[in-house]
Amino acid sequence: MINYFIGFGFIACSVFMFMNYHFADQKSKNESYKIVERTFIRGGTKYRIGEEQPVFTINYKGIKKELIFKHQYFEKMNQYKTVELETRNGLFGFDILENKKLN
Repeated sequence: MINYFIGFGFIACSVFMFMNYHFADQKSKNESYKIVERTFIRGGTKYRIGEEQPVFTINYKGIKKELIFKHQYFEKMNQYKTVELETRNGLFGFDILENKKLN
């Protein structure tokens, strides 16, 4: 019985996310956000074990959000001041992150 609930929940969530992404606005907007905090995490993939990945915290619409970047940004992580996000508005009003860039 529980398997039916889990299966139905998975299908409902997948359909919801599919519709939000594929029927979203085509017009994207670029916004710049100030970096509030900086930290790093260790890489966890098979070939990147031990490489630090920078994590930048921004204030996105009143909520703190953490963005993880590739390991090649780690050396200069203290030089970056802002993060530029390219987003679209999804069908159900949830934002879709298209691209992120450090400035």
